[in-house]
Amino acid sequence: MPYLNKFKIRVLLLFGLIYPLYANTCDLEFDGSEFLEASYSKGISPGSTCYEINISKNLFFAFPDKPCELTFARSGWLNDGWDFKGIQGSGTFSTKISDTDFIVIIDATGGFRLNSIMLHSDADNCENTTLETVL
Repeated sequence: MPYLNKFKIRVLLLFGLIYPLYANTCDLEFDGSEFLEASYSKGISPGSTCYEINISKNLFFAFPDKPCELTFARSGWLNDGWDFKGIQGSGTFSTKISDTDFIVIIDATGGFRLNSIMLHSDADNCENTTLETVL
């Protein structure tokens, strides 16, 4: 029985050391249309090589014969401490993240709609965080 108690103590100590590494982070999800609207109202919009973009309707279309890219710069777009984590969207697209940009690649002849965007921060508490505080 003493072995079991030592085991429990070790597990609790290990959990106590590891849990704080994951506890102090925030992942938030925002509606895609609201995110684009709020960004646009602050004079920020994604870079684009697309055939047609309509930010107010949250619609982006590629050329008939080649894909296009929507580029969200990782600095200057979000407030300090926040970064792009991922998106959910409708259409035929893929994503890639570089050191400087978060890029949505829309397939040729395809369209894209940003359903939601996930943002990440190492903040201790993001309970009262709103879209306005991250932009």
